Amino acid sequence: MPYDRGRFDTSTLLNRHLADRADAAALGFGPVTEIKSWHGKGVVCAGAIPDEVQVVLPYGAAVLRRTQEREQAHALLAFLATSVAREQFLASGVE
Repeated sequence: MPYDRGRFDTSTLLNRHLADRADAAALGFGPVTEIKSWHGKGVVCAGAIPDEVQVVLPYGAAVLRRTQEREQAHALLAFLATSVAREQFLASGVE
């Protein structure tokens, strides 16, 4: 099969393409969280790409002023700062 440098609109489409390829040398790049979600479905995480080309996406959280669930929102944010939550994030591929 010729070298395919195609781009995909979503990570799901990329991973489906990789899983469906008969060529074991197929290679794609995508978010670790998406790659891990395809574990056991024909896609394997080969490792991190070099820091020089790595894209880091920061995450943020906020509580809306008009929320009717202010205490629950603050409780969620407090939980997200715990070591238990950190372990869950790391297990899913979010550093």
